[in-house]
Amino acid sequence: MLRRWEITRAYDDGTSVGRSHDLMRRRSGEYPSRGIGGRESGRTARRSGTTIDTIDTLIERLVAARRPGAPRVASDSPLPHGLDDAYRIQSGVAARLGAVGAFKCGRRAPDAVPKLAPVFASDVHADGAQLAADVAIVPAIELEIAFRLIATPPAADDRAFEARLRDRVELLPAFELVGSRLADRDVADEAWQLADNQNNAAVVVGTPLADARGSELDRRDARLVIGGRELHANPATVPGGDAFATFAAFAHALGTHCGGLHVGQVCITGALIGPHPVEAGDRLHGWIDGLGTVDARIAP
Repeated sequence: MLRRWEITRAYDDGTSVGRSHDLMRRRSGEYPSRGIGGRESGRTARRSGTTIDTIDTLIERLVAARRPGAPRVASDSPLPHGLDDAYRIQSGVAARLGAVGAFKCGRRAPDAVPKLAPVFASDVHADGAQLAADVAIVPAIELEIAFRLIATPPAADDRAFEARLRDRVELLPAFELVGSRLADRDVADEAWQLADNQNNAAVVVGTPLADARGSELDRRDARLVIGGRELHANPATVPGGDAFATFAAFAHALGTHCGGLHVGQVCITGALIGPHPVEAGDRLHGWIDGLGTVDARIAP
């Protein structure tokens, strides 16, 4: 049985969404941190035996772990600065791997600040794509509600931010392939999983309906078929409440982290169904009422 990787609160200090926008700018790596010996470099991230790992060291290990057959990254020692270190690592990995094509966000409760992570452009695929599963130790799939930005987002201080944002997105279904660069994801704490882009391996963007229905996004009828087996064909609940509210909170908080949010990018909002394990050769089909369908195949 796969463990469910729950989306949890991004900050534990009761941060409001407005204040989190400034926090995300700090967490984007835009300000220097003092490292070993007083140098302006990668800050000490953890101590393992007699070895001191810096943020830069962990970034390089996570980048290297994306190569086929490369060693996974040990996550047994906690990141001493928790989510702050995790967001720094995200930013550093993104700086090395190139364009961000999507984001993922989610939260456990409607009043929580979403956790978020980038998805690289090379890992964003069109409907019907074939996915390589070798990035995942135990590959799994989730069906999610996604938003694609079709116009420049409003300014964070716009009093009508949510209303204007709603007019600048389209809704569509999406698959997320869940994977990891960590040696033991099941025991990694939330900061480590966030540092590893919240277990993302790929996103498949589905085909939206021309008249996609954008109301009542906290619960939808949905269907998931894997390898010809129907695993779900019932109403499903969005984690953290209304999916648009979660997306809006994410968009408000993101700032310039990992390049910020741009036209054409997609954001997935948490597992409506899944994760469910997949195997080589599996064909995947998902449907969300009022949004459309999404299809993919796991490479044989």
